[in-house]
Amino acid sequence: MKNYKRVVLLLCIMLLTGALAGCGWSKKGKDKSENSTKSSEDKAVDEITLDGMVSDALSKMTLKEKIGQLFVVCTDSLDFNAETEVTEKMRKNLEEYKPGGVIFFSYNLKNRTQIKEMISDMQKTAEIPLFTAVDEEGGSVARIANSKNMQTTKFPAMAEIGKTGDSKNAYHVGETIGKEIYELGFNLDFAPVADINTNAENTEIGNRSFGSEPKTVADMVSQEVKGLQAQGVSATLKHFPGQGQCGEDTHKGYVELNATIDQLRDVEFLPFKSGISAGADMVMMSHVAVSQITGKETPASLTKLMVTDILREELQFDNVIITDAMNMKVITKFYDADQAAVMAIEAGNDMILMPDNFEQAFEGVLEAVKDGTLSESQIDEAAGRVLSVKIKRGILPESSKLFRHNEGK
Repeated sequence: MKNYKRVVLLLCIMLLTGALAGCGWSKKGKDKSENSTKSSEDKAVDEITLDGMVSDALSKMTLKEKIGQLFVVCTDSLDFNAETEVTEKMRKNLEEYKPGGVIFFSYNLKNRTQIKEMISDMQKTAEIPLFTAVDEEGGSVARIANSKNMQTTKFPAMAEIGKTGDSKNAYHVGETIGKEIYELGFNLDFAPVADINTNAENTEIGNRSFGSEPKTVADMVSQEVKGLQAQGVSATLKHFPGQGQCGEDTHKGYVELNATIDQLRDVEFLPFKSGISAGADMVMMSHVAVSQITGKETPASLTKLMVTDILREELQFDNVIITDAMNMKVITKFYDADQAAVMAIEAGNDMILMPDNFEQAFEGVLEAVKDGTLSESQIDEAAGRVLSVKIKRGILPESSKLFRHNEGK
């Protein structure tokens, strides 16, 4: 009977794979010499042990090391003149600032061997292992699948997945993307998009969303999260509090989300709640303003009400909160890099993505701790969440020097 069940299960998997191929999702050939990556769930560490490991690590870190963990930077911030290899200047900046992660774009991708070697070289240089991040959603926002020579599965926009009405397809997307990018050295995907596409004029989100029906989007989001993280890749719900109904683009300037808190709770929050319940490692804060709720035109990413009071406390999200890219015009037009970084931490974000000037932002946070604008306990809480996710995903191994007890103790 057990053998019969296995055969039936295998047939179901084969039929599902065939159905997905029939939808026009093509997979390019891969180097057969590469070993497939074994699926991995959250690293089996109980909460008490995890808290102890994080506390132990923080006790061994300097203030500057903890601040460094709060940043995810692009390679330009490490060496503006290098894109596809780790240079001495990159090494120096990785060693000096110890950023929490690095995000890669199409211009960093030459071929499979090159990116694997580049990421491996960065990880060897970093004393504290890095988040190695990429925007790999599918459709037009797929840095890897849309790059020549990367030989990974090319999925359609998530709107097409949503139209199937079957959340198993979203799991397949997450599982496949997770497996294939993990093989290249990536451990963090800025996906899935949890926005609900309720405005046909929205060019920033559009077909990147799973659709316009809250329940469908919520189901798809939770399954993609599970698929990604089953492969050891952290998932990111974006862009909180939801910007599907906006008509403007935050990359270009100020954007207002015209919604009340009740509207957000009834519609926009549903996919985020679903993704949080699925165990998402990160949530990305949007730069849209929600003045009907906050009473001011400040981006949601920089307001304590939206980050801490609503996302952290009301929605009970305990993992890493990261800002959207801080080099967008909606930020750079109104704030200097150091000011924006300090505001982001004050609001309750744990990580700052792509500051317009990394050194200035880093020094701004450091100075804010020294002058009392930020407390070191705030830095510890944020860095602790970053380390916690790194431990759960196996990015920061128990063999790390951060967990080694000093001699004589």
